[in-house]
Amino acid sequence: MARSSMTRSQKRASAALAKISDMGEEQCLEMAEQGVIAVTVGNLSESKNAVVRLNSAKILKNLSKYATNRPQLIEEGAARTMVELFRHKKPRALHLELVHGVNELGQGKEARPQLVEAVPYIIKFVQTADLVRQMLGLSAIGRIAEHEECQFKIMKMGAMHLAFQYVQSEFHTYKHKSLAMKILAEISTSIACHKYILGYEDKQGTHIISRLCRIKDEEMVPFCAKTVERLVVEEKNAKAFVEKGVLKEFLWMLAHSTPTVVLGALDALGALARFPPLQRVIVEWKFLPLVCPLTSNPHEALRISAVKLLALLAQHPQNKARIIYNGAHEVLLYHGEHSSYPDVKELARLAAADLLNLPEARLNKTLQRAAYRFKDNARNALDDLEERMSNSSQKDRGKELVAKILKQQGQEEESSDDEK
Repeated sequence: MARSSMTRSQKRASAALAKISDMGEEQCLEMAEQGVIAVTVGNLSESKNAVVRLNSAKILKNLSKYATNRPQLIEEGAARTMVELFRHKKPRALHLELVHGVNELGQGKEARPQLVEAVPYIIKFVQTADLVRQMLGLSAIGRIAEHEECQFKIMKMGAMHLAFQYVQSEFHTYKHKSLAMKILAEISTSIACHKYILGYEDKQGTHIISRLCRIKDEEMVPFCAKTVERLVVEEKNAKAFVEKGVLKEFLWMLAHSTPTVVLGALDALGALARFPPLQRVIVEWKFLPLVCPLTSNPHEALRISAVKLLALLAQHPQNKARIIYNGAHEVLLYHGEHSSYPDVKELARLAAADLLNLPEARLNKTLQRAAYRFKDNARNALDDLEERMSNSSQKDRGKELVAKILKQQGQEEESSDDEK
């Protein structure tokens, strides 16, 4: 009688708490302050009643939605509790709530190593769930895979095979494939995983990933490019990707209008360009006319990646003529003088010096002259652009852009003068 009375009490309490936790942020923050996390982790989640366990999972899921609660949830063992709850098979809705909870709590980096043991259960959940819930499970695995300590573990647990199955499937949407591709991209961060990814299905990993780069989906291809970037640590792997035709796919990515797609291609090309034999190959594929305009792109990450790529390509002696013909030497000279990033500044400076065979004594003066000329050209181009704008709103935006760029360059010149 005492046990049944306690169970009924737990049912009522857990149901009430689950309902309150679903009311919004204010209620969830107050619940955390009142000690509900400790009660849920230490009492309700250990109940032998399936309904109480389900309500516990709902409470933890709802509390995990808010970043303010996550440190306390992690500290009080919510991640380990979720893993323990995965061991129960009933009720059927339990695993769905837990996968939701892993997705939410996994946004906190410190929680991911504690959640890694849940991956085998999530894989089983994905294999038996409907299409919508499969995306939820793939997203949860992708969250855990973002932590460097978890990547090799989840690969061994079967996440890599699951991801490869989805990216090659003809029955799943591009959303499913992009989530699976993210898992592969994150796993590729770990060098220990490279031989398993490249050796997948009798060394077909390189071929599969290269073929996936052909899929013109703007959510998926950045992860494809990121996977290539992380896998080409060795020259033989880089050459294998080039032989599979990945450069052709990077051409259309660079011409894309979405910044994430362009940035993925630039970073992957930068990884390939670290190897001298491929520097010449990349230039022969006529990437320079696409890369050079990106050095003046409004997106800072694109500008930096484009300059780094040009600096690497300029290292090959047979590329010098084409670099100069496309005007990339002026870009390198400008960034060698005015870049706000020390590593980019030094890389561009050395590339420009080698490109023009300038001794140290002449380099600084040449850098300054080229920087001023580059600035004047930029001002003239922006003035022309302003004149061509038809309506007043575009003109206003153009004037703001011109003023912003010239002001920024003036500040850079003043800082460089102060340094002298």
